[in-house]
Amino acid sequence: LEIDIIAHDAAYLVFVEVKTRLLESLAPEQELIPVHAAFSPAKRRKITQAAMLFLNHEELWDIPCRFDLICVKRTPKGESLLEHHDNVIEFGNLVDSGHAPWQPW
Repeated sequence: LEIDIIAHDAAYLVFVEVKTRLLESLAPEQELIPVHAAFSPAKRRKITQAAMLFLNHEELWDIPCRFDLICVKRTPKGESLLEHHDNVIEFGNLVDSGHAPWQPW
């Protein structure tokens, strides 16, 4: 299991997945990387498991958390274009949830 970036944003502990794509051109259809394409259900499960292990190891269960996605687009000229998507995993209202809605423990 791996987490690309673990950071603080105000009161949140943020687990960040970084995806990089090489663009062949800057055609309009390539302007955005769809979040669902870059962050598959399997990857969501893995980052959630990794976050639980991290929170357990560091005893940080009382800190609210969120999951973000950063998409890096590399152009043929070597430029990097970034997209930052906040809170890409929604767990909804879970029974007996913890400090943050996604923490079901």
